[in-house]
Amino acid sequence: MSEQEFLELAKAKYAEIHAMSEAPTLLDYEAGFVEIWNELGRQVAQANLGTTGNDRRKKKDKKHVGNASPQQGA
Repeated sequence: MSEQEFLELAKAKYAEIHAMSEAPTLLDYEAGFVEIWNELGRQVAQANLGTTGNDRRKKKDKKHVGNASPQQGA
């Protein structure tokens, strides 16, 4: 993602943030702000990292789950 692409995404969200200044309470403003900011963060992360694959199969190594170090002397 280039700086220009990021600025375009942020500019698109600016109007939403500015419109929230009419929120009746600070709590409403904060809730809306957090929602908008999370959406912007998701869009930026998705643009930088790409979308998830369609392969539903994942590598699962259950042998090492929850076992930080192998047992010695076994």
